[in-house]
Amino acid sequence: MSTDERYFRFLYGGSTAHGNALFVLMVITTLVGGGWGMLIVLPFLARQETRKASAALLVTFGVAALVVTVLKNSVGRARPFVSLSGVSALYGSPTGFSFPSGHATGSFCFAGFIVGMAVRVARENPARKRDAILSAVGAIAFAIVVSLSRIYLGAHFPSDVAVGGLIGFAIGVAGAKGFEICDRKSKLAQ
Repeated sequence: MSTDERYFRFLYGGSTAHGNALFVLMVITTLVGGGWGMLIVLPFLARQETRKASAALLVTFGVAALVVTVLKNSVGRARPFVSLSGVSALYGSPTGFSFPSGHATGSFCFAGFIVGMAVRVARENPARKRDAILSAVGAIAFAIVVSLSRIYLGAHFPSDVAVGGLIGFAIGVAGAKGFEICDRKSKLAQ
């Protein structure tokens, strides 16, 4: 048994998971951590003060989704509930390939973007440093729970979420930095 499978079996909810509180938390987290979670950005697009940053976040999500699609189709790894005996998908019927996890990539992309923005806020406005740190920690914690939910529910191996998380975080931080550079240039041009 590989290390990846060993960790998967340790974290996997199994057939007795249905109905318990952890199962409910994992399902809710996986729903919010999927594409539906991006809906939270919509109200921020409506506000003048947050429109540019929100648009930059959506572009960053788009880049992450493109990278995930290319990697999934290039690697072609089967999901755990397809390739391992005694494992079933505990929620829904995930389709497509397993590597990397789109949920982990997306949630860590969000976290990376928030961390990048938090660094900027803390640097430019020291009075808001505490709030920036709390936002960054909260975003990372959420991304970790989303990633764990994908293993718990039988949709991904630990390596799928680990690599997805690293890719997503890097893209998120790069997106925030790109936004910061563009924002500074537009302010200088005014």
